[in-house]
Amino acid sequence: MLGNLWIDVLIYLVPIPVIARAVVLALRSGGLSGRWLLAANIVGVLALPGTYAGIVLYEKWDRRAAPVSCTDRPISFTLSDVAGAAPWSHVVSLYLGQDLRTDARRLFSVRDRRQICRATSNGTKVLNIEALTINTRNRFYDLCREGTAQSWEARICQGFKNGDSYGYQFEAGIFTPDGIRIGYFSIPVAETNKNYPIAENEILKTTSSPGVGLVSAVCREPYSPNGTFSCRMRRPLTADVSIYWKMSAPEERLEERMLRVESLTREICSSILDADICRGSD
Repeated sequence: MLGNLWIDVLIYLVPIPVIARAVVLALRSGGLSGRWLLAANIVGVLALPGTYAGIVLYEKWDRRAAPVSCTDRPISFTLSDVAGAAPWSHVVSLYLGQDLRTDARRLFSVRDRRQICRATSNGTKVLNIEALTINTRNRFYDLCREGTAQSWEARICQGFKNGDSYGYQFEAGIFTPDGIRIGYFSIPVAETNKNYPIAENEILKTTSSPGVGLVSAVCREPYSPNGTFSCRMRRPLTADVSIYWKMSAPEERLEERMLRVESLTREICSSILDADICRGSD
């Protein structure tokens, strides 16, 4: 924040007294004198603190929180033929279309929160989206600091508190395949089963447990002997909606973390979607 302030000072404030002085000198050389010249000097002197105050006030206004009357209730949405409600969690992002620059709504951003509230009339209308993602890899400190209203949030934060922060870092999402650019999210091109087109340096990894069932993911092999596998899973929920997750793990922890992420992803899915469609293969 301090760095941004100094950038603002250098870009916006430093030239102001120079420009103001140049204007005064130009007016003097043009024959202006007396009270008018004094007024121009006063304006020049006040330009610097006035502009700074304006920048500070604008930044404060731009960072204002979304209305509590909106954020006190979940975000009701429709994703193709599926209805749901998303929590106002810092790890959640909503995507309204394919243009990530204009269609992404990241809930850690106060601007994006206000946009959602405007689009839904402070939470009274349903938001049409093409994807919903949860990314604990970059925002988990915010997630655990702001409180854990969801059971899956509590599981993740407990894992961090127990010292296994890396083991709980993953990305998951629910999406319409035709509604987003799956390449941006690094989502597999098809369901990750035995028919998946395996590329060079990839393997299809399958594991199971009594509580989770069968889990299959496409994993990229590490570049070094002690490196980590990078794994991605995708499967359909309905004819028009699919689910995915991404995670990394060393070989000795790979199956354990695949099962953990699959379990968490199902829990997240079930807490968000109205339909009972989140369970995978048994």
